[in-house]
Amino acid sequence: MENSQQNPFWSGEYQPVLKQRYEVKKKLGEGGFAETFLAYDRDRSAHCVLKILSWKDVPDWKVIELFEREARVLSQMDHPQIPRFIEFFTEEIDSEKKIVLVQEYISGKNLAEFIREGKHFTEKEVLSIGLVVTKILEYLHDFSPAIIHRDIKPSNLLASEDGELHLVDFGAVRDKVLHYQKTEAGGFTVVGTYGYMPFEQFQGQAVPASDIFSLGMTLITLLSHKEPAEMELTGSDLDFAPYVNVSEAFKSVLKKMIAHRLEDRYVSAKALRQDLEALLAGKQPQVIESRAKKISSGTLVALLLVFFVAMFAFVKETRQPGPAQRTTPIVQKEKPVQFPPYAGITVRGKVLFDGKPITETTNLQPKFWFRDETKGTEASAETIYSNGEFEIRGLAPGQYGIGLQFDTNQSNPISYPGDLRAWERFTVSENSNSVIQVEPLQIIHLIKPEDNGRVLQDWNRCCEEGKPAHPEKLKLQWTSMGENVFYDYTISRLGCPYQTLDSVASGTTQETSIALNLPASNSKEYYLLQIYARKDGRRIGMLMTHGANGYGWDYRFRIQ
Repeated sequence: MENSQQNPFWSGEYQPVLKQRYEVKKKLGEGGFAETFLAYDRDRSAHCVLKILSWKDVPDWKVIELFEREARVLSQMDHPQIPRFIEFFTEEIDSEKKIVLVQEYISGKNLAEFIREGKHFTEKEVLSIGLVVTKILEYLHDFSPAIIHRDIKPSNLLASEDGELHLVDFGAVRDKVLHYQKTEAGGFTVVGTYGYMPFEQFQGQAVPASDIFSLGMTLITLLSHKEPAEMELTGSDLDFAPYVNVSEAFKSVLKKMIAHRLEDRYVSAKALRQDLEALLAGKQPQVIESRAKKISSGTLVALLLVFFVAMFAFVKETRQPGPAQRTTPIVQKEKPVQFPPYAGITVRGKVLFDGKPITETTNLQPKFWFRDETKGTEASAETIYSNGEFEIRGLAPGQYGIGLQFDTNQSNPISYPGDLRAWERFTVSENSNSVIQVEPLQIIHLIKPEDNGRVLQDWNRCCEEGKPAHPEKLKLQWTSMGENVFYDYTISRLGCPYQTLDSVASGTTQETSIALNLPASNSKEYYLLQIYARKDGRRIGMLMTHGANGYGWDYRFRIQ
């Protein structure tokens, strides 16, 4: 190794040339325990990327195992849109052992940067991006066993200067806070980014269809400029439709890509590719044609069922019972709540929590409010609520949002820990009465570093200006929501007034705390924590604090 002056881009003293071949030029970034550098490869007369892991910074052998796995996986690949593997070696640098992964350097910009710059992708552009990535997934999934990327998201899709799209980051040594998690069984390593990975991946059981889910979420983010965590759920599936302006056919494909249940998702990248190619050619995708056939066959079955039921009823009515014949009583289904008659348009609804009637959780009366989604203003309506069901009257045809809150703790204001809160969009039609289902989430009680069970100090300060900052070593802690609950968290860095700059960390855990070691906040910047609670794949809780400018579904803080 050659001697030279210390390069400021390296952490600690070092020699600027590795193996008498790689000239370190500058630091590109860091993630987890690894740092990434731009270097010049003397042998190839080209730039390359060095990903360097220091043994002394690794608290667990599992991190090294993941790093070595990334190298093995990359060494198997030969695809023009995956950065080429060059070599993998161990080097002693100033008596410190480091592992080095060398890859081809792709000059360009990732898709997350395009979003931050305000680039709005057209439907055709997103379809083309989806098709390119799907073809890469076909290549990866054809390996035996299949290679599953497990972290497809906008920041891992790199557009080179010549316009080609590349899939990068096949590693797991990435996040600054939580680099890997184990499930309750302790046998799986969960790797990925919250919001972009499906539930089976949270359980450490990623399959090829998991990558399809992540790609679907990525395409939705490109279209909407919103992170998945910023959108509501309908049941267990993301309600992305209000945020994207694309054809119904493309919405059907996206819906199938991000289906919560594996059996409802695309079974292979090949099947997805065929539908994307059909959309780009102006044809109907197979997902719509299959649905039409299913509806057609289902209609025939329903008609036959009605016919046989009618015949049975006819025979039963015309048969005269004898003296000894005994009539079996009919078991009546539970009758819906009866509301007073109303001549106008109504919207009927049910309230569920954790997939069960809300009455199993609380018999309190909720508070309702409505918003006209077209005008963006509050709407007036009469609401009747009884036994977990409700009826809305007086809304004109149009698009609306319904807010629903249960104040479970009368000792503090509404929308505090333990309270239940929901937001749902629905349509009021001229000629039909709508039926909706609302599933509130319970507000998670944060206890450290601040207690969101009370009004936070200076909570109304814009962009956290003037608020007390926390130390670099920080512990976030919240109360448990019960057994078998997973907590999905995201920690982002934001700029004033409310601009997401990057994701610092994300993951899932069954613990009720996260230990942080974050850099100090710059001027006009702060951190944002989002936590959602899941049970059996269904969201049941969320973190909410009292923030200014209407952004309260999170916790904002600064580091001194």
